[in-house]
Amino acid sequence: IVNGGFETGDLTGWTVSTLFKGETNIQAFIDEGIRDNTTFFTFNAPYNGLGQFVYGFDDRDGTPKDLWNERMGKLTSSQFVLGGSGWISFLLGGGKNHYLCYLSIRLANNNIEIARFGNQAFKEGDYWLDEVQAIVNPEYYEANLVHYVADLSNYIGETLIIELVDLGG
Repeated sequence: IVNGGFETGDLTGWTVSTLFKGETNIQAFIDEGIRDNTTFFTFNAPYNGLGQFVYGFDDRDGTPKDLWNERMGKLTSSQFVLGGSGWISFLLGGGKNHYLCYLSIRLANNNIEIARFGNQAFKEGDYWLDEVQAIVNPEYYEANLVHYVADLSNYIGETLIIELVDLGG
């Protein structure tokens, strides 16, 4: 996947789309959403990504959290051929309502969805108020990332795309 981990610091390699007539002012996926992985977001918890960058938000940058919550759209990866064992791994954060915010795996040739994943761990664990508690209890998942794995072995050799979907608030 081209720029699968957003390591270019932007959305290079991904296709951004809006839901409503090209209304980019409420587009969920924008370059400004790329964050340094070491940033502590609003609740003083680390993102816990794997590289230098993650896609997330931090309302301390002057953009109100409510505005981020109202953004909607889709972000589609470049095409890739599933190889190896057919198992994939990915990180998800946020997505309080996994019916509206999810990761979709689709066949590239006809756009048929073969798998869908939501962040089932959203807000598991106890909430903390400071960075010390975050280090002690890193299990409060809101925007911090949770590791998931999925068996797609039935699709080895198929050309696929990943679509991140945020249908809003």
